[in-house]
Amino acid sequence: MRRRKTGEYASLSDTLEQLFHAYVFGCAFWYAVRATARLWDPAMVVGWFRPPVDAAGVLSSVTPNDLELYTIWTDGWGLMTLAAMLLIISGAVPLSASSSSNDAARVMKPYAKAAIAATIFHHLLTGYGAYQHFSKPTHYNNAMAVGVYGSGGLAILGALVLMMGIDTAEKTPRLRKTA
Repeated sequence: MRRRKTGEYASLSDTLEQLFHAYVFGCAFWYAVRATARLWDPAMVVGWFRPPVDAAGVLSSVTPNDLELYTIWTDGWGLMTLAAMLLIISGAVPLSASSSSNDAARVMKPYAKAAIAATIFHHLLTGYGAYQHFSKPTHYNNAMAVGVYGSGGLAILGALVLMMGIDTAEKTPRLRKTA
C-alpha cells in the first residue's frame, strides 16, 4: 500500500481506483502503440504475419498488396478508436467541465464494466492469435512474443479489476442548507 502525506495508508477504494486507472490507461497506451505501428508502416506489420522461416526466400521478397496494406491501416484506426472509446466510456478522462475533478475521478460511468469486459475479450482474442504464431517454430518472431505477453498481461489486469469490483453507482452531490 502507498503511504499518504498524512502518514495514513491508502484506502481500499483508492487502491481499486488506481488499479482501474492502471488498466484503462495501460490499455489505451497499448492500443495506441499498436495503432501507431500499423499507421506508420503497414508494410512492416504485414511482414510480422508472414513466416520468417522461408528456405527459398519466396515469402520474404513478396511485397504487400493493396488489400493487406488497407486492412492493416484500418486496423490501426480501429485500435485508436478502441483506445478513445475506452477512455471516454470508462469515465477515466472526465469530459464535463461542470463536475469537479475529484468527483469525476472517483465516479465511474455505468458502462465501465462493459467496456472493460469488451477489452478483456479483445485482449484474449488478440493474445490467442499472436500465440498461434508464437507457438510455431516456423512462424515465431519477436512481435508475436510481445503480443502474447502484452495482451495476456492486460487481460489478467482487466480480470483483476472486474473481480475486485469497481463502483459504477453515480454519486449524487449533497446540497448545503443555507440559513
